[in-house]
Amino acid sequence: DPQNESGWHATRAAEKQMQQLQVELQDYVMSRHAVVACYDRYLEQALPGNRPRILALKSRYLNGVSAIMLRRARTVEDVLASCALQLQAAECVENPTEREELIRRIYEAYAHPESLLPKKGDYVPR
Repeated sequence: DPQNESGWHATRAAEKQMQQLQVELQDYVMSRHAVVACYDRYLEQALPGNRPRILALKSRYLNGVSAIMLRRARTVEDVLASCALQLQAAECVENPTEREELIRRIYEAYAHPESLLPKKGDYVPR
């Protein structure tokens, strides 16, 4: 298929890009900023079809880190840092209407950050 009429070459190139991203991310496991920078770098050069996949991976990563931060929060600042990551994840939604609705819901959920802190005596898994 030298003319790539079946699209196999493009599909293979897109899969190879995703594999390279996964390999590179393994090097940055301990640095949130490096992981986000890696996602952003791959988003800039994303092959057709990979952009939504990379955005979904980045969003899932940011939401996961946010959940961990919220679970470990001890101060209002910790809760607000979790909120900031949620907002970054929301920016990964390409549909503007969906993104704005998600952002609205995040602000609503974090409207009273002190209420999201664990109460005295609550069990907080580590």
